[in-house]
Amino acid sequence: MRVAVGGNCKMSLPMEKLEHNMAKITIEVPCEEFEKAVERAYQKNKNRISIPGFRKGKVPRQMMEKMYGKEVFFDAEHFFDGYKANPDYALSCVETAKEAGATRIILCDTNGSNLSNYIYNVTKIVDKHLNKEVIIGIHAHNDSECAVSNSVASVQGGARQVQGTINGYGERCGNSNLCSVVPILKLKNEYDVAFKSFEEAVRNDARQAVRQK
Repeated sequence: MRVAVGGNCKMSLPMEKLEHNMAKITIEVPCEEFEKAVERAYQKNKNRISIPGFRKGKVPRQMMEKMYGKEVFFDAEHFFDGYKANPDYALSCVETAKEAGATRIILCDTNGSNLSNYIYNVTKIVDKHLNKEVIIGIHAHNDSECAVSNSVASVQGGARQVQGTINGYGERCGNSNLCSVVPILKLKNEYDVAFKSFEEAVRNDARQAVRQK
């Protein structure tokens, strides 16, 4: 099997046949060819990318790389219910995501059906299983009116990112209310909470990139 990389570099790829009509293909790309492909993609798309704080065509490549492809969040949907059904399989899923390059693993209580002590215990188990090598996050729904308490419990169990919305607005019964989670973590638990707007975070990253030059 042959493929083209960046339109110029052609390679022969070994293909290993697997069960159920599946195949495994191994791709090796020289670093210099990969870098050239990334630069071509940047030059081709920079005039179409709009990021708050920058004029079109003026977005630094470092910013575009960070915004579009350098950091992977793995949202493990239905994780807590899945862990109840099959703990080993659930842990293998997040382990695979880590090995594949995800820097943040978000544990989701998608049905909003679990209670805080369970959320705390499972988050702690996952954090220990992943050797604290990635950032654990929590995504809680409010079907049992426990989204806020579950988010706090998860942080106490090792999570360092909370997904939520202002006033808890969200599908079905809503998501974790950040207007409650932030002061609880900051004032009652004395966590160092970073609560920034998207635009502010992007501008701060841009300033840092300029300083590094």
